[in-house]
Amino acid sequence: MPTRSAAQKTLLAGAALCFACAHSFAQSPSDPVAGLSPDERPTLIVQLPPDALMLSRHPNLSATQRLALSLGLRARPRDTIEPLPSPWRTVQPDRGLAQELSAALDRSQANWPWRGLQLLADSDQVDRQLAGLSGEDVAIARLGFELDDLGTRVQFAARADVTIVRALGTARETRTRILLRHLAVPLAAQAEHAQRSAAQFRAGGALDQCVDSAALDLSRLLAVMIARAEARGAAPAGRRFKDLAHPPDCSECRPDDVILHEEPGRVWIAATRSPGLILSLPLPPS
Repeated sequence: MPTRSAAQKTLLAGAALCFACAHSFAQSPSDPVAGLSPDERPTLIVQLPPDALMLSRHPNLSATQRLALSLGLRARPRDTIEPLPSPWRTVQPDRGLAQELSAALDRSQANWPWRGLQLLADSDQVDRQLAGLSGEDVAIARLGFELDDLGTRVQFAARADVTIVRALGTARETRTRILLRHLAVPLAAQAEHAQRSAAQFRAGGALDQCVDSAALDLSRLLAVMIARAEARGAAPAGRRFKDLAHPPDCSECRPDDVILHEEPGRVWIAATRSPGLILSLPLPPS
């Protein structure tokens, strides 16, 4: 797992990204103007993911069914969700994602683009919290995760369905929706032969490292996208998906999709095929 110092460095890098995208979304408390101005940043309410990581299996489709799906002639069949095989489980059913994400979003570690943070367990708690925030600006992030079965590999996927609400519950209310999706590097493993790959799923193993990285990445994605929305900023012009020397496998990406951020081994893409979708994808080895 990443060390505490490495995690703090990543968080600081995330804070720098926020400033780059929003150009300074908050003034220093020592600034006399800041002392007189109201804090207009939204409150961030995070609905944590389910208690346990589950295995998601995609139905097998014939060539004809896949063609009909691509043409929009049939609805996408539902995935099946089932518990992880016993050799892949640990004492932390959620693989520690809630704990890691809570630490990554801690306001004491960076100047995030929200003035308050609430981490809640379910939608009922979210609704009760929102009832007391009438007239305020709120960002609501509902999180989910799964382990996708890819046949001979599995891939950890985490997502945040973010709704930014201005003037909540008033006649001036407006809403902006952003979908964030983080995909980890796939792991060679088959559920039918779970014991063979058990080492990758032990506590502190490859899967837990994927979860730790996803928590940090999601915290940065949330910060950057909320900051950009508050600044009413459009996606920056620059490199496109087609410009990547070694592009990731991405069925939802188009050649002209904008690259929002690049770092070693990972890239953020604004996927225009699905408006409002931001993908954080692992880059293949060069």
